[in-house]
Amino acid sequence: MMNSDVHPREMRGGLPIRALALLIGVCAIWAGNAVFLRYSIGIRSLPPIHVAAGRFLIVAVLLSPLLLRPITNLPRILVAGLLMGACHFGFLMVGYGQITAVASAVLLQIGVPLTALLSMALGAERLSVRRLLLVVGSTVAIIFALGGPGQLDLIGASCIILAAATLSLGSVIMARSGSVGALTIQAWTSIGSAVVLSALAPLLEPEGLGELTAQPWLAAISIVAPALIVTVGAHTVYYHLLKNHPPSLVSAVTVLFPLLTIVFGVVFLSETLRAQFVIGTTIAVLILSLLVIDRRR
Repeated sequence: MMNSDVHPREMRGGLPIRALALLIGVCAIWAGNAVFLRYSIGIRSLPPIHVAAGRFLIVAVLLSPLLLRPITNLPRILVAGLLMGACHFGFLMVGYGQITAVASAVLLQIGVPLTALLSMALGAERLSVRRLLLVVGSTVAIIFALGGPGQLDLIGASCIILAAATLSLGSVIMARSGSVGALTIQAWTSIGSAVVLSALAPLLEPEGLGELTAQPWLAAISIVAPALIVTVGAHTVYYHLLKNHPPSLVSAVTVLFPLLTIVFGVVFLSETLRAQFVIGTTIAVLILSLLVIDRRR
């Protein structure tokens, strides 16, 4: 008998067309959000933890009625939600303040092999030797694209890697959390993340409120737009897909996110590309794309 957390039909092939189309839309929203946050945090110096806390606070208020619904596996959902919410976005926002949106997007793809390996380690999926070789190859390509150690700000790169790792672990845990609606998951993720980040914000960024009020319109857009469009919209779709398809396949499709971010970053922020970056990113995307079409033997 197969593990109930594995989806036999999807495991034999790629993702259904509808799921693939939804993920492409999610990637486009993520890419636009990444470039905008790089501008508001990295260039205009908004406080990253305050921005993340405000974002989750808005979502928590909007979805608070869903907290009244009966729910199973609440401890598991809270842990996964904190990993995918407060931890992921906290590290991500700080990273955007240190390195370019283009570099951040590519470095985040380390989460694809991490998700596959964690999914295998926790028993959510049985990965073939072929897939293991693919995730190793993709990791090497990502490192090559970014120029290896010493080419990026250490704090920024470390934060992005931690953001990828916490998202990967949270994704695998969430995929095994039982039949809970995506918006209900978002509600619990947001309330937990809002509490944690709101407590940390004044400690880590004591001048944060003043920095927000100094640029009120930019601050409002940076908090409200991602809360509604990205968190309530795109991430709810992403969570729904995670619960209905194998985590490694869902994560693999998100290779479109760095490609779109590269385009947006170059066009809107005038970020530059090196030949090594283009070659390495191309190889990484090709390898990761094989994870989507690879058929389980």
